[in-house]
Amino acid sequence: MALTVDVPAWVAPVLAVLAVVVHSVGEVWESSGGYARGFGLAPDHAQGQYQGLLGIGFDAGQALAPVILTGAVLALGHTGWLLLGVFFALLGAAGPPVAAWAERTRPTNPDEEAPTDAHGPARGRKTS
Repeated sequence: MALTVDVPAWVAPVLAVLAVVVHSVGEVWESSGGYARGFGLAPDHAQGQYQGLLGIGFDAGQALAPVILTGAVLALGHTGWLLLGVFFALLGAAGPPVAAWAERTRPTNPDEEAPTDAHGPARGRKTS
């Protein structure tokens, strides 16, 4: 959206529509990824804990968003918008590797211990 300011009048609506499409696709991916991680990675006995943490993270983002957005955009203008875009793109790109790591290091059977990684044993050892 920041790029729509200094372009010809006919280009701005095209960029705005493109921005809305990219944002909408990102929202769908974020929502489906959140549910997949919140339900798919959670062991059967810990569904509530995973959902609670997912909710806390979402609520924290909602609480911090006005401060971060206002600070970045008012202080930095176009650069703030672009930095926010880069930040969210990097954050989104980090999701698949983190999810893959979580799937690799959690036990597949509740009676087995989780495999260890380079930092030692996984935290949620035995579940019963």
